[in-house]
Parts: sequence; C-alpha cells; structure tokens
Amino acid sequence: MALTAVVVSLALALNGCGLSGRADGQPAPVETTPRQLTALEKLAESAARMNATTIGISMRAPGVTSEARLDPVGRKGTLRMELDQVDGETLVVELIRVEQDQYTRLSGLPGLPRKWLRIPAGSVAKGSALDFMPEDDPSGAITLVKSIVNAKRDGGHTFLGTIDLTRSGRAGGRALNEFTERLTAVPFEVFTEPQGRWSWIEIDVPSVVPELAMLRFSYHSWGEPVTAQAPPPGEVDDAPQALLKDLVEA
Repeated sequence: MALTAVVVSLALALNGCGLSGRADGQPAPVETTPRQLTALEKLAESAARMNATTIGISMRAPGVTSEARLDPVGRKGTLRMELDQVDGETLVVELIRVEQDQYTRLSGLPGLPRKWLRIPAGSVAKGSALDFMPEDDPSGAITLVKSIVNAKRDGGHTFLGTIDLTRSGRAGGRALNEFTERLTAVPFEVFTEPQGRWSWIEIDVPSVVPELAMLRFSYHSWGEPVTAQAPPPGEVDDAPQALLKDLVEA
C-alpha cells in the first residue's frame, strides 16, 4: 500500500519575455519564437491540468487494483482499493474525502470493524500514505513529475525516463526501507492523449526491485461529475489514534 501511494511533483517551468531598447529610448516590439518544451516540461504542464478538473484514476498491479474519482476543486473524492491476500481472501479499502474530513472502511477479512472510521482534519500527517487528495496536489500527478530524474520523447505521445520514488516523501515506512537505495532510478513510460493529457503511466519497479510489482496508473473520466458524501452518522466511528499511527508507519 505504501508503494501504491507513491505518486508524483515538479514545478512547471515557464518562459519569460521582456522588451529590448531602441536608440531613441523607446521600447521596441519583441519578436518571440515559442520555445518547444522539453520532455520534462511537457509532462509537468500536462500533470498540472489534473488538479484543475474532475478526473478518474485507475491503478493496476499484481494483486492490487484501485479506482478513484477526484474533484480537486470541490475538495471531494472517493477511492476503492482491493488487495489479494495469500489465503485467497481480498482486503477492500474504501476512502471518502468530503471537504476536510476523510472516512475509511476496511472489509473482506474476518474481524474488521463494520463501520466507517472518520479521520478529522489535521489527524493525517502531510505526505503520508493516508494523505488522500492533499491540498497542494490532489491528483498526485505534480508530485510524481517532481520525482522524475530524466525524461525523453519517444515519438509524438510517448515519454520514457527514470523516476526516483524516494523523492515523493510517500515511499517510506517499514514496508520500503530495505529497498530505498534501489528505488532512486526506476524506469517509467508515459503515454499522452492527442490533447496532451496523460493517458497512462507505467513504472517498472521489478526491473530494479524484483520483489515488488509493476505499477500502472490510467487517467480517464475528465470533467465528469464526482459524487462523494459522508456516510450516515450511525455508520461512523472516530478512528483510534493507535490505528492511524500504525497505518502511517506501515
């Protein structure tokens, strides 16, 4: 779960322009030729769009799938993740974000609480695996781009490069400490739509850490309405602090 929460950031590089002087002291018109963005700048430009509209994000990895619907502007969203267990059971993790409050429910395994657990504003550590839809990057795409080490175009819509998963601040905890040194240059591939939006990204984690799985994120449902509501009060308990601490450090 900690690795699937590794998601992305880079500030978009902008071009500046100015005025050149003439002999009579009056400003001369500036003739500007738009500079073609580098591969990294193009990825950053596309990633910034993901926080400006509603979006769907699907994640696929061996034994793990998730579906999210996000409304970054409205500060609401939902996520459902399914994790296959060694005993054949499936752990289901559900998240709801409504304004500042977050609700989590675990199901599919014996002994789990049946109610939603409410996580109040301020109870989730910034940048932790539980930080669903952080204010500065709800989609996680900007954080992902910031972690890219290098990138190049491979045709019109494909980008290749390496990414340092340790830069995101989410690749940590007990689950990943032993792999940190090998996660600083992980190959990735991004495919963009004709409009320039990301279609999908694959992160080839097994090429550097065979013990871990390939990650694939797909982006879709641009501009479609997102329905996210707090569960009924009778179906909600406040999350114990001990549980929050354990999940953050996992």
